[in-house]
Parts: sequence; C-alpha cells; structure tokens
Amino acid sequence: QMGMDPGAMAGGAQPGPGGGGSRLGLSMAAVIYLCNNWTIAVALRALLMKLLAPLLKALGSRRQAAAQQAQAAAKKQALAARKARLKAAAARKTQAAKDDEEE
Repeated sequence: QMGMDPGAMAGGAQPGPGGGGSRLGLSMAAVIYLCNNWTIAVALRALLMKLLAPLLKALGSRRQAAAQQAQAAAKKQALAARKARLKAAAARKTQAAKDDEEE
C-alpha cells in the first residue's frame, strides 16, 4: 500500500452523535415563535405586569415607608443637634455675662 492512511490524519475520524447541532428543543421553538409573533409577546408582557402589579405596589410602598422613616430619623437627629447648639450658645452667653460682671 502506498501513501498515507486518511484515518491517521488529524487524530482520525471520530464518530459523533447523529444530528449533533440540528436538534431544535421546545424552548428554542418557543423563543423563535415569540420573536416572530411580537404582538403575542406584548400581550404576555401585559398579562405578566397585571399579575405582578400588587407585588410591585407592595415593594414600592415598603421602600417609600423606609425612606420616610429614615427622613424622620434624620429630622429628629437634626432637631436634637440644634437644641444642643442653642443650649451651648446660651451657656456661652451667660458665661460671658458673668465674666463681664466680674471685671
């Protein structure tokens, strides 16, 4: 026999699974269907948003309540700091008045 064996080239011929890349799964068919029929996809989106509306509303109100609570806490802290500053200013003023009387 002359020449080279074609099976010995590049690791030889390896049998693969039948129809390797040509399989079309059910999920891929659904994606192709929805891409080609976008009006159905829009209707499904509207239905999904209608079903999720109560959940989204509850999440939004929870965030709003947390923001209001944080704002109230910051306001309370600012009020306490203002009271402390006013008290310190009044104490300095009375101290200055006492120092003036002593002189």
